[in-house]
Amino acid sequence: MYNFVDVIIADPAGHRQFRSGDQLMTEFTCPLESAQQDMWSHASYFLYVLEGRKDWQSADSKVELRAGDMAFVKKGAASWSSISERRSACSCSS
Repeated sequence: MYNFVDVIIADPAGHRQFRSGDQLMTEFTCPLESAQQDMWSHASYFLYVLEGRKDWQSADSKVELRAGDMAFVKKGAASWSSISERRSACSCSS
């Protein structure tokens, strides 16, 4: 299972980051290797889609995000699909 926050933190050269204490803000291009990815995060985070479209699915619901949309993603497991996503910004506590 893909650990979203840890992957972002581990690659500061590939994901522009601003860190202050345990707070992280980053801009990233979707790193998915397949159309749908199961993922895990030990931290809750906000996701803001800068370009394109992304679908997020948890055990409770599915949300379609487009450029300009923001979502709060609670820590734990989720699935995401990158439809035509280009860039997103993420803010979380690590």
